[in-house]
Amino acid sequence: MAGEGGFAQEECERLELCVVEAITNVIQHAYQGAAGHPVTLAVAVTSEELELRLHDDGAPMPDGMLERPQGNTLVLAWRLPR
Repeated sequence: MAGEGGFAQEECERLELCVVEAITNVIQHAYQGAAGHPVTLAVAVTSEELELRLHDDGAPMPDGMLERPQGNTLVLAWRLPR
Protein backbone atom coordinates (compact mmCIF):
# COMPACT_ATOMS: atom_id res chain seq x y z
CA MET A 1 0.00 0.00 0.00
CA ALA A 2 2.81 2.44 0.81
CA GLY A 3 4.45 1.62 -2.52
CA GLU A 4 1.24 2.52 -4.30
CA GLY A 5 1.27 5.82 -2.40
CA GLY A 6 4.57 6.82 -3.95
CA PHE A 7 7.02 5.59 -1.31
CA ALA A 8 10.30 4.09 -2.52
CA GLN A 9 11.10 0.46 -1.62
CA GLU A 10 13.48 1.53 1.17
CA GLU A 11 10.82 3.80 2.67
CA CYS A 12 8.27 0.97 2.51
CA GLU A 13 10.67 -1.26 4.42
CA ARG A 14 11.10 1.42 7.12
CA LEU A 15 7.33 1.82 7.42
CA GLU A 16 6.95 -1.94 7.77
CA LEU A 17 9.60 -2.00 10.49
CA CYS A 18 7.80 0.78 12.39
CA VAL A 19 4.53 -1.16 12.31
CA VAL A 20 6.15 -4.45 13.32
CA GLU A 21 7.99 -2.77 16.21
CA ALA A 22 4.84 -1.01 17.42
CA ILE A 23 2.80 -4.24 17.37
CA THR A 24 5.63 -6.14 19.08
CA ASN A 25 5.70 -3.50 21.83
CA VAL A 26 1.94 -3.88 22.35
CA ILE A 27 2.28 -7.65 22.71
CA GLN A 28 5.29 -7.43 25.04
CA HIS A 29 4.23 -4.51 27.21
CA ALA A 30 0.48 -3.91 27.00
CA TYR A 31 -0.35 -7.63 27.06
CA GLN A 32 2.77 -8.87 28.90
CA GLY A 33 3.37 -11.41 26.12
CA ALA A 34 0.02 -13.15 26.56
CA ALA A 35 -1.58 -14.51 23.39
CA GLY A 36 -5.14 -14.03 22.22
CA HIS A 37 -5.55 -10.27 22.70
CA PRO A 38 -6.69 -7.90 19.96
CA VAL A 39 -4.47 -5.42 18.16
CA THR A 40 -6.20 -3.39 15.47
CA LEU A 41 -4.38 -1.65 12.63
CA ALA A 42 -6.33 0.86 10.55
CA VAL A 43 -4.76 2.41 7.46
CA ALA A 44 -5.89 5.62 5.77
CA VAL A 45 -4.36 7.14 2.67
CA THR A 46 -5.15 10.63 1.41
CA SER A 47 -3.51 12.58 -1.38
CA GLU A 48 -1.12 14.03 1.20
CA GLU A 49 -0.40 11.39 3.83
CA LEU A 50 -0.39 7.79 4.96
CA GLU A 51 -1.86 7.35 8.44
CA LEU A 52 -1.65 4.21 10.57
CA ARG A 53 -3.73 3.84 13.74
CA LEU A 54 -2.74 1.03 16.06
CA HIS A 55 -5.21 0.25 18.86
CA ASP A 56 -5.02 -2.20 21.75
CA ASP A 57 -7.00 -2.92 24.90
CA GLY A 58 -3.96 -3.68 27.03
CA ALA A 59 -2.29 -1.87 29.90
CA PRO A 60 -1.60 1.80 29.16
CA MET A 61 1.90 3.19 28.96
CA PRO A 62 3.23 4.72 32.19
CA ASP A 63 2.30 8.39 32.62
CA GLY A 64 4.47 10.76 30.68
CA MET A 65 6.22 8.15 28.51
CA LEU A 66 4.29 8.97 25.36
CA GLU A 67 1.53 11.45 24.72
CA ARG A 68 -1.47 9.42 23.56
CA PRO A 69 -4.45 11.75 23.49
CA GLN A 70 -6.60 8.99 21.99
CA GLY A 71 -6.17 6.45 24.79
CA ASN A 72 -4.69 3.16 23.65
CA THR A 73 -4.54 4.29 20.02
CA LEU A 74 -1.16 5.18 18.59
CA VAL A 75 -1.30 7.31 15.45
CA LEU A 76 1.62 7.28 13.02
CA ALA A 77 1.52 9.53 9.95
CA TRP A 78 3.83 10.14 7.02
CA ARG A 79 3.63 12.77 4.30
CA LEU A 80 3.41 11.24 0.86
CA PRO A 81 6.22 12.02 -1.58
CA ARG A 82 5.34 14.55 -4.26
